[in-house]
Amino acid sequence: MSYLYETSLSRRNQYCKEWGGEAVFSQLSQYFEEEFCQQNNKHLKDKMATGFENIDRLLNGGFGQGHYVLLGKKGDERRTLLSHLAEQMARNGNFVILLTQIDYRLQLLNQMIVRQYFRSSRNEGKEIEELVIANDIKKLKCTKAVEPLLNYIAVENSDELDVRKLEERLVKQKQVIPKLVLLLDVQYPSYYMENNLLYQSNHFNALYRISRNLQIPIISVLDITRNDFETVKKGFSPYSHFDLYVDNVLILDKDENFSVYGEPSCKNESLPAYLLNLTIRNPIVTKTTYLTYFPTRYYFQDA
Repeated sequence: MSYLYETSLSRRNQYCKEWGGEAVFSQLSQYFEEEFCQQNNKHLKDKMATGFENIDRLLNGGFGQGHYVLLGKKGDERRTLLSHLAEQMARNGNFVILLTQIDYRLQLLNQMIVRQYFRSSRNEGKEIEELVIANDIKKLKCTKAVEPLLNYIAVENSDELDVRKLEERLVKQKQVIPKLVLLLDVQYPSYYMENNLLYQSNHFNALYRISRNLQIPIISVLDITRNDFETVKKGFSPYSHFDLYVDNVLILDKDENFSVYGEPSCKNESLPAYLLNLTIRNPIVTKTTYLTYFPTRYYFQDA
């Protein structure tokens, strides 16, 4: 049951009690149904679809205003998922700002080209070949297909996140670009020192506030230790401040004993597709879905 429906229903029950019972109140039920529909339509309109039906369903329509954290341990596929999310949201007409600590422009473009080649080859029903041995005409077609999306994705690298300058920039861009989303792949200092934990807490607090003031989604990638990751999977928070400044935690889990299925998608591809577990948790509810990942294609799809 969604939050909007719970709110409308609780209001209905309150009025029902005050006005003399169900028989009297039933005549007014249509007004509460209309109220719920209006609120729900506005709620969905403000959402940014991810392009993955499973994720959108768990997020009640997609990313809304708020601070999201894509959580996991080193070595998983979160950054590839982040690049795929950036591409998908750009395809939906949203303007994406991707801040990273490395120069990610060329890598993002290459991943988008490979995904486009994989997507078009499957749609055409042809046997998929390695992109590196594909002819130049095919490469050129894929490149031309994804290049317009780069007008909707701003990739920037920075060694340190300056929240004050970031907020000033976002305020200006929000005035001319209403559908704006911020993706952060900027790592914070080690958690082993208390002052570093305070540093990261202050940043999360600022990102939480910015997402509210500007009404935009902010998605952060966060690396944690294996022990802390297991703690999060059990339903606990790794740090005291975590739940205060995070609306939704997205936990991407590739089990060490994950089971692959199917055959490699082409004769030159050594790694078959496998399942990833994605859990989305907030203070109210925890939901889980699955994504299929094609590792040599940088490609995710609903399982």
